[in-house]
Amino acid sequence: MRIDASAASNATKQVARSLGRFVRSAVRNAGMQMKAQAKGTTRFEDHTGALRKSIGFVMAGDYAGQFKATAPHALFVEAGTKPHPIVPVRASRLRFMVRGQWVTARRVEHPGTHARDFMRDASTQVPVRDIVEFAVEEALKGGAGGN
Repeated sequence: MRIDASAASNATKQVARSLGRFVRSAVRNAGMQMKAQAKGTTRFEDHTGALRKSIGFVMAGDYAGQFKATAPHALFVEAGTKPHPIVPVRASRLRFMVRGQWVTARRVEHPGTHARDFMRDASTQVPVRDIVEFAVEEALKGGAGGN
């Protein structure tokens, strides 16, 4: 008696390919939702647009993505800062405007800033696990929509 499981093996490979497409699509979908959530937040004022523009998502492998903000000041806005001194680097005094008047100082004490948590908030607002689980269920049912 001979048992030939080649048809089952081919079907298993086809299901695995389909599952992979659905999961990649779900990861990309979740990442793009996080990106949109973070860009649309009102947790911070973006005076130049640089911080919002730097928020992005890229696939980092078949089943993973990277959600990040690349502006130099992104971490300071996300996590906040402790109180710290500000001293001149290329001059002997700092010069800045206060209530319409130019003021100079050798040193100022910055009070620090509160964390805005806009990236963490975006990543927790998007139900990544649910999105991926739904994609797996659809793939196993033989549904359409995986890319």
